[in-house]
Amino acid sequence: MRSHIGLGLKEKGKYRKHSYAQCGEDLIVRFIFKQIGITSPSYWDVGAYDPYKFSNTALLYENGSRGVNVEPNPTLFERFQKYRKEDTNLNVGVSGTSGQGKYYLMDVPALNTFSYSATEEYIREGHKMVGEIVLPLITMADISRQHFAGMWPDFLSLDVEGMDLEILQTLPYDCDQLHVICVETISYSRDGSGEKDKGTAALLESKGYLLYADTHINSIFVKKVSWHRGRPAK
Repeated sequence: MRSHIGLGLKEKGKYRKHSYAQCGEDLIVRFIFKQIGITSPSYWDVGAYDPYKFSNTALLYENGSRGVNVEPNPTLFERFQKYRKEDTNLNVGVSGTSGQGKYYLMDVPALNTFSYSATEEYIREGHKMVGEIVLPLITMADISRQHFAGMWPDFLSLDVEGMDLEILQTLPYDCDQLHVICVETISYSRDGSGEKDKGTAALLESKGYLLYADTHINSIFVKKVSWHRGRPAK
């Protein structure tokens, strides 16, 4: 085993890595894309929350990637307009169908959701609903058509508090993109006793994805054909 004892600060800095994500998901995602040979992956960050805090795409943005951030909270959305100006930023919700929907505001903004059943669960966990507003809802196909000329992103980060599986069921898994998908797969619990969502893994594995990593909160899936095509031959 090699020791770094005695290395100067400058030398140590070459090996230092920083992460914006909640549990280092952005470093894992960046590693995957490096392995499959995509240097500047496009992304959609749906339920983006903040340009930097808990962000799975801020590190990609800093390294030259660009994409779409979807954040329905009007207050949080202003930060994307300020700090992610080279991205396309959408102040809407995403659902399986387009239209309008009630957006339930919780005492912890990270728990805001269009899902009333999720709201009820948060209340049972001791949180409070502090209001509701009506916002436009668009589909993933709408984003593709309106902002990507019918194309799909290389990377999808999805965290929409109770509606993830519904949205995943609408994706065109036979497209040439969507190489990596990161999705929240644990139900919320204040004491950390949330249950893993087995439906998401079952769906994505049936569509040709492998579970590459799991941080307990989020699961990161890679399209098998992309992973094997990008790996060097032995």
